[in-house]
Amino acid sequence: MRFRGMMSVLVVSLATVSTVAAQSDVMPAEKFHVEFGTAWWQPTPHLSIQTDALASVGLVDFDFAEEFGIDPSWVSEFWTVLKPALKHKVRVSYVPVRYEQTSPLQTPISFNGTTFFGSATASLKWSLWRFGYEWDFMSRERGFLGMLADVKYNKVSASVRGLGAAEATHANAPIPGLGIIGRGYVHPKVQISGEFTGFKIVGGDVEGSLYDFDISATANIFKSLGVQGGYRAVKADYTVDEDVGDLTLRGPYVGFISRF
Repeated sequence: MRFRGMMSVLVVSLATVSTVAAQSDVMPAEKFHVEFGTAWWQPTPHLSIQTDALASVGLVDFDFAEEFGIDPSWVSEFWTVLKPALKHKVRVSYVPVRYEQTSPLQTPISFNGTTFFGSATASLKWSLWRFGYEWDFMSRERGFLGMLADVKYNKVSASVRGLGAAEATHANAPIPGLGIIGRGYVHPKVQISGEFTGFKIVGGDVEGSLYDFDISATANIFKSLGVQGGYRAVKADYTVDEDVGDLTLRGPYVGFISRF
């Protein structure tokens, strides 16, 4: 997925926000102090992880999803937004990603210094926490445009088991992010939202980057309840000591939002 291209789509989709005349009021669905949301996401996974000396020279031998035939499956997401003032929001979200698959190996694979043959079982857990602040520097009756600053905390563990051998690796990679967010109402009860954050860390104990793109449409059935559908793409790569990961999830989602 070309994130520059997605960024262009986001900017074009939300460009009309800046042309709306300023009003003293906002849409009813924007009048909240606390928002809770849950979504079911079905991303296509690309999950490359390697550890030991091979990783330190950039040799990631195989993609877990491709080698073990891991198909897209539903992943849950949970989030909370606190809105103490019209232009200010505090955001917290959590995505627990879990995959486990047993499959015959097409070719021998090396993981954590051990070579696996025949059939093996792969297990991968990726807990993605997000803590952020949003400032909507442009707020109008039918939309807003804002800036995002956050920290995404990645906790990744992976293991391979087979024929009397088992290996596992764990990595924690906190990565900050900066980006933009926008929302426009095409109807008093229908909104289009999009956001993009990204950052790259070079040097230090942890190196890596994370890019997160999300675009969605929400139908606000009531002031306090909405139904959402969208598309999200997350790409994270990291180097922690001698562990290297290159993880990508992208696909559609559906969810519900409640506001108070």
